[in-house]
Amino acid sequence: MKKNIVLIVADQWRADSIGYSGNQAVVTPNLDRLALDGVAFSNAFCQLPVCVPSRCSFLSGWYPHTHGYRTMHYLMPEYEPNMLKTFKNNGYYVYWGGRNDFLRLDADVNQYCDQRHDSFAEQFAIYKKQKAVAKLHGKPNSADYSHFNGIREEINSPDISELKAAAEFIKNMMVINQL
Repeated sequence: MKKNIVLIVADQWRADSIGYSGNQAVVTPNLDRLALDGVAFSNAFCQLPVCVPSRCSFLSGWYPHTHGYRTMHYLMPEYEPNMLKTFKNNGYYVYWGGRNDFLRLDADVNQYCDQRHDSFAEQFAIYKKQKAVAKLHGKPNSADYSHFNGIREEINSPDISELKAAAEFIKNMMVINQL
């Protein structure tokens, strides 16, 4: 039976922002348990401080400059190898929750995962539409306007949605593996 592999990739997280690393000002019990029961890297470095090139680098194993991944605008084409595709091609069931910050939008995600959950794309489209509507109607001084998001409206956080979906997937897999 293959070992389970869980990769958690978060933007803008410093190593000391998680409880298991010794920070007593944060409360991260689930991540702490995962780190204590698995492998946590305490001395890891990214190849480039910009998120897209960094993801392309660790998912492919190549330095960002090898294939031109130096900006947020050069994404991986389907023919290049990466960790998700490698896992899937070797019999792992791959769940991918969250943003697509490394593949071109026209890529067939079925090559990379068995199950995909992406509420970020939906939420980003809503934010973009709100901002365009607010700009069109010239409401920047209105109480219903935010310079960051356009017209304010109650929207489910994509972060929470992704976490809930991933937690549900892991819980279901644990039940299936116990049978």
